[in-house]
Amino acid sequence: MESSLTDISTNLSTNAPMKRFASIDFLRGLAIFIMIFLHIVGDVLDVDTLIADVNNIPLINIVALIVLPLLGGLAGLFLVASSISNMLSMQRNLERGKSVGQVVLKQVVGGIVLLFFAMMTEGLTGYHGSFGNLILNSNNPEITFNIEYAMRQWATFEAIHTIAWCVIINGIVQGLLSIRGGWKKPKCQMLIYVGLIVVVLVATPFVWKGTNNWITGTDGITGFPWGKFSDGATLSNPDLRTSEILSSRFLAVLMGIFLSPLAAPMEPIFPYLAVSFMGSIIGIAISQPKKALFKGFSKSILLTGLAMFITGAIGTVTEIVSVMSGVDAAGGDGLSAGIEFYRFISFHRHWFPDAPYIYADHITSVAWLWQVFITNGFSIMACMLLLYLVEFRGRGSSFAKRTGYIRRYGIIAFSNYNNQWLYYLPILILGKVGLHNMLWGETFLTILMTYGFFTIVLYLWGLVHYRFSFEWFMKSIGYILLPIRRINTLKDKKWWQKGDIDLKRTFHNADWINIVEESETYHKAKTDSRISMIFSILSLAIPIFFAFSLVTLSMSIRARKKEGVNKKNTIAVVFSIIGVVITVAFFVFAFAATSASIGFYL
Repeated sequence: MESSLTDISTNLSTNAPMKRFASIDFLRGLAIFIMIFLHIVGDVLDVDTLIADVNNIPLINIVALIVLPLLGGLAGLFLVASSISNMLSMQRNLERGKSVGQVVLKQVVGGIVLLFFAMMTEGLTGYHGSFGNLILNSNNPEITFNIEYAMRQWATFEAIHTIAWCVIINGIVQGLLSIRGGWKKPKCQMLIYVGLIVVVLVATPFVWKGTNNWITGTDGITGFPWGKFSDGATLSNPDLRTSEILSSRFLAVLMGIFLSPLAAPMEPIFPYLAVSFMGSIIGIAISQPKKALFKGFSKSILLTGLAMFITGAIGTVTEIVSVMSGVDAAGGDGLSAGIEFYRFISFHRHWFPDAPYIYADHITSVAWLWQVFITNGFSIMACMLLLYLVEFRGRGSSFAKRTGYIRRYGIIAFSNYNNQWLYYLPILILGKVGLHNMLWGETFLTILMTYGFFTIVLYLWGLVHYRFSFEWFMKSIGYILLPIRRINTLKDKKWWQKGDIDLKRTFHNADWINIVEESETYHKAKTDSRISMIFSILSLAIPIFFAFSLVTLSMSIRARKKEGVNKKNTIAVVFSIIGVVITVAFFVFAFAATSASIGFYL
């Protein structure tokens, strides 16, 4: 590991392969791949029709209605991966001898540029912006390109805005910690980040209450972000077309840019800075030589994520039960209220008692914390688990070769986010008008067609180095604004080439880093056998992770080939097979049975 990082400076002036973590690239691509799936389901599936007949449809539908909203709340997965990558970049630049000021400036400017493009994609070029609206309604000749969408969508705050703000703030924080060689003290930095995580979590409810009390809508009662202007636009998403806003346009812009990050309905930086700081901790750790990793680091992060997830799950179920019983006691429909509450699990600000919904009177003041724990505990655990299974086992290169298709989605992740209007094309092909009007068959057909379109676009675009993508624009702007970006290999290139993405160095032939190298000594210690045994036991011990037995079965079989048959990998094989059988049996039952058929009516 040490040698793999110390000579990385040569990448600035030569065409040597870039040093990359295959698992981080995979996570970035996986997050986008899953996002596309979830957004299609969320936009086209007629959930109300399914719920109306919930007792007579296969149980797998109920499983999907539970799992998919939870996956929709996993914005932290991309945020953690992004934070790890940014920290690796900062640490490497400091190792190359770049000044702290240069490193901070790169992060801050990069974050500001990303924030600008994030607002542009939400309002103008993205799938919910003016361009996306035009594509969705292209079969209606009365619908034309409407700039008014941009005027009312520009301040919509999404995960990409959260990432931009975290890039800026993390850059400043890491810059302060790096003064006078502080970046060479990894344990000290990590402890400070732990303290900052606690500060952010403690401050979150106070920030939300403060913004809610400070700024109210035209009724003088309902506060930010729920309050509204007289035209109906919410305080968190001001419409710049209206006279009320035009009279104070500057204030509206300030609210959209600086107030929404604090308490917007989705992914505000409070508490998401805490998640970003956790990614920074992981990034600091894996950027160090192996000897600098304190003993048990990966285990500590995995257990932290698992504890967060389990605690969050218990708290979430408790809150849902409280909503259902409370609404029932008040003479309402408790089941519907509970479902509505859970469907908002990806809308983080909705899990606070000031939300203007029927369930809000029946949740506690810490409901938001359970929501943060269940979604981000899983994300942290997933990131660390993948690092552990890949780079901590010397599998970087082989893993990269097997995951090229998914990794490609992460190369231009932001552009793919913007280009989700591609899934409007199958909607048009199927002759549908509008959204939320498909059942599962047409929904899956839309998903398959969309992935087909993305595959073609990503491959063909890659032939010209993703030129004129958002990533290309950001790299080109960075070259103009930041001296640290003006590396030797770019100086002689034409202006349109300076933002090109070199797939040979970063994707096809990258130098894949391992934290622990796979060697004869590694296998003599029966390391893979031990790892597969531990994870197979955990998968079987925690019911919601039964499906992970598919992974542990593959690991244990490989361990038997590499390390010979032994007690540990035999236990792993047996436990994994049991887990796989249970998983298959569960899905067969879920597809075959209905709530009515087992006498369990909802």
